[in-house]
This record gives sequence, C-alpha cells and structure tokens, in this order.
Amino acid sequence: MKKPQLVLLLLFVISPFSEATEMHLDAEAAARRAIEMSALVDAAGSQIEAASASVDAADAQRMPFLRVAAVVGQRSSVPELWVNMNGPLEPPVLFYPNIETTGEGNIRLDQVIYAGGAVEAGREGSRRNLDGVAADREVLLADLSLNARLAYWRAVAAQAGLHAAQTRQQRAIRLLDDAQALRDAGMAVRADVLSAEALLAAAQVEVIVRTTENDNEEATLRSLLEIKNDVEIVLGPAAGVPPQPGDVASLLQEAMERRAELSAVESRSASLIERERAVNSARKPAVTVGAHWLVARPNVRYFPLEDAWNDSWGVDLRATWTLFDGHRTRADAAVVRYQRQSLDFDREELVRRIRLEVETAHRDLLSALAAVAATTASVKAAEAREQAVQERYEAGLAPISDVLDAQTDLAGAEQSEIVARAAAWMSGARLKRAVGEHVG
Repeated sequence: MKKPQLVLLLLFVISPFSEATEMHLDAEAAARRAIEMSALVDAAGSQIEAASASVDAADAQRMPFLRVAAVVGQRSSVPELWVNMNGPLEPPVLFYPNIETTGEGNIRLDQVIYAGGAVEAGREGSRRNLDGVAADREVLLADLSLNARLAYWRAVAAQAGLHAAQTRQQRAIRLLDDAQALRDAGMAVRADVLSAEALLAAAQVEVIVRTTENDNEEATLRSLLEIKNDVEIVLGPAAGVPPQPGDVASLLQEAMERRAELSAVESRSASLIERERAVNSARKPAVTVGAHWLVARPNVRYFPLEDAWNDSWGVDLRATWTLFDGHRTRADAAVVRYQRQSLDFDREELVRRIRLEVETAHRDLLSALAAVAATTASVKAAEAREQAVQERYEAGLAPISDVLDAQTDLAGAEQSEIVARAAAWMSGARLKRAVGEHVG
C-alpha cells in the first residue's frame, strides 16, 4: 500500500474517534442533556406509569367481576343412609350415599350497581393523583434545567477567570523581562525589577487558585451531564446578555399559571377531596347483582344426593348497609379532610414563596444587566488607560510601576466583565425558573 493511501486510511479510521472526544455546549444544550441523562427523570417516568396503572385499576372497579373456581376432593368413607319410603314391598331409597371422590366447578359473575359513589370517587381521585405525579415531573425538569444552566455559566465564568489569570501571568512575565532589560541598560532600578517579580508571583498564585476553581466547576458540570473525563468540553463564550425582563405584575401572573408546584398541590388537594368522598361512601348502602353456574359431584341442590355430576344456576341481588361501625368511617374521613386543609395552607405558603422568587429574580436580573453595562465601560476605559501608559512608558515619560498598575486594572476590569455577564445569564435562568419555564 502506498504511503498517501495509508495516511488516508488512518485518517478515515481515527477521525470518528477524535470527533467523539469533543463536545460543544451552550446553556440550553446543557439543560437538555441534564434532562436526558438524569436517572431522576426515569424514576419520575416510572412514577407516572404507576399512577396510570392506578387509574386503570380504578376504572376496572366499574366493570363486572367474572370468577372461575374448581375444587377436587377425596373424603373418607361413611355409612350410607337408605330409607324405605314406598312401603315394605318396595326397595329402599338411598338418601345419603357414600361419595368419597367429590368435585365442583363454579363460574360467577358480579356487577356493582351502587356503591355510594365509591367507584366514581376512586376513578376521579386516581386521575387527580396522576395529574399531581405529572406535575412533580415538571418540577423535576425545571430544577434540572436550572441546575444545568447555573452549572454551565459557573463553568464559563471559571474558565474565563482562568484565562484572565493566565493572561495576567503572561503580561507579568513580559513586564519582568522588560524591567530586567531596562535595568541592564541602566534605564531602571532594582526596585522596578522587584515590583515586576512580585506581580508575577501574585499572578502565579491566582493561576493556581483559578485552575482549581475551573477544575471543580468542570467536574460539577461533567457529573450533572454525565460526560466522561476523556471527552473535552467546549463551552461557548460569555457573550451577550439575557433580554430585559417584563414587568413584575405580568411575570407574577405567568408564574401563577405555569408553576408546576402549584399544579401538583392543587391536584393532590383534589385527589384528597375524592378520597374523602370514597371514605364517606361506606356510610351508604351498596347493591350488587350476581349470577352463577355450578356443576358439582354431588350437587347439593339435587335431592336425594347422588354420586353424579349435575349442574345448577342462580341469580341474586345483594344489598348491604353498615349502620354502625364505631365512628371509624367518620374518623377516617376527618383524617383525609385535615390532610386536604394542610395542603391548602401549604399552597398559600407556596404562593408567597413564588411571589418572592419572582420579585427577587426580577431585581437581580435588572441589577446584573446594569452591572454588565458598567463593567463593559470599565474595560474600555482600562484598555485606553493601559495603552496610554504603555506609550508614555516607551517614551520614557512614565515609570514601570504605572504600567504594572494599568495592566492590573485592565485584568481586573476584564475579569469583572466576565463575571458580570455570567451572573446576568444565571439571573436570567433563575427568573425563568421562577416563572415556570424550562427545557422540555
């Protein structure tokens, strides 16, 4: 095989694996992946399936019950009973034969006609419980989305902070080289070199701190998104800002309509109402109609008994009514009623917290957007000052300490801008969560 062909073959084989070791992320992609990879979402799906099965079970209560039973037995021998019924000249009649092997097959059909509203309450209550479980899943999705967004922007801020620290370190190295060169030329004193060395040492310490912070934030993001360590995460830049939020009143109204926590509490309260109705149904009469077909050996409905298979059938209407149960039903209903009242109080507290979350997130976002504008202006001013001081220093009109101060101010302004933009995006994510938005 010729060398160019071998190179092409190796590139063809290696390229799919190299592509698989890099993952590009933005905040929304991180939120979607957090939902896709979370075992909690799978658990919530199983809870929904269980609640759906409960709905099916409750619906089945209105359907007829068909039962089939079969029994085979062996009994000990007993004396037979013969009775002379037709006079002394006629042979006696076997009233009770010795039947040692017995068998029975029975088919029974029962249908509830009236249960005091228990069946309807059970069906409606199971549906409200399903709504509550589904709302719990929405709460989980919203929390995962928020956590993923926050983890992403913390990682972006940490990565940018590390980059700024490394840039500051490189600037300090260049300034130290310049200071040493100027001292060798007799244009700087030892104090200038020592100042540059101190700045470099401080920059090195900051790089160590920022590296640890960046590694920790990246590890958090990897864990949440379940990204393997051999996959390189490529984060988007901390650019732009979230849009200006609407007015608080409209955001509060949106939160009251969209927050899944409220839906979950309301659904469970409705489910408890139906449960109380089901409990109280025990105070009312219940009516059931049934029918059966029996084939047995012996069949006790045939007289006298005979050692043979005979069938029979029957239809019945049964009515039951518990007139007194020691007030147990009343106590059970009170338990459910007070549980529902507790949920109603919980809802009032939840509404208060939601209002506070929306108002706080709204203020935080406005403050973060203002901070971004201020830090952007600060960076521009620091860049202009650094350039002017550098020109004066090169012309011999400014000491190296002025350059060091300008470089430090510029690095600080750049870091502040990165932190401000990340904080703005995190504030925007918290506001989205407060009003009930998430990645589906």
